[in-house]
Amino acid sequence: VTGTPHTTQIDGSDDGDAVKSALRSASLSATSSDPQFVYFPASKAYDFGTGSPQVGANVYIVLADGVTITKSGSASATLNFTAGPSGAYGGTWKDASSGTSNLITARARGVKLAKLTLSYAYTYGVSATTGSEVTLTDVTVTGSRRHGVIADGATITVNDSDITNSNVSGLALTNGSTGTITDSHITGNGVKPATSGSDLIGHGIGIEKGSKATVSQSYINGN
Repeated sequence: VTGTPHTTQIDGSDDGDAVKSALRSASLSATSSDPQFVYFPASKAYDFGTGSPQVGANVYIVLADGVTITKSGSASATLNFTAGPSGAYGGTWKDASSGTSNLITARARGVKLAKLTLSYAYTYGVSATTGSEVTLTDVTVTGSRRHGVIADGATITVNDSDITNSNVSGLALTNGSTGTITDSHITGNGVKPATSGSDLIGHGIGIEKGSKATVSQSYINGN
């Protein structure tokens, strides 16, 4: 991050709508010379409820140690990164919904996720869509109901991270995606693949449709 950052702190009494409003305001005012940090202090657990907050360029979400953000509503994602550079740092993100959803959806280049835990995504922990570029560093993705992480026509880098206990694949690369995996553990995935459709078999890393992966110094086992 370059420039002189501006920080907005989320108050402990703020509800999901107030959080979304803060993220919208930060996205509107952020520039490369004035990046915006939206900070969640360790005062309570936050519930984003319904809706899907949009995170624009030069906006960074920072959670204090011990903070949990839960998505209990029917939104398509807890966070949608629509432009980059942008990112999220710290805390635990948990899906408690019962609908088709991701915890984090990246639709832009330059999205960085670091030192956070993504738990029990109803669909994907991280979904990188066509043309996006996402980096995971020291991220734990666990218990996703489909893939832990999916890149669909995207570029994804996974460093020093753990992807575990996904129902289907830990990391799925499709439609010409490129993946680079270093110093990571991808274990115990393929817990409960589908009985019909496209998710019949779970893998540690599933690579298809012209995609490719480079893997180094990583442990892939029990998938």
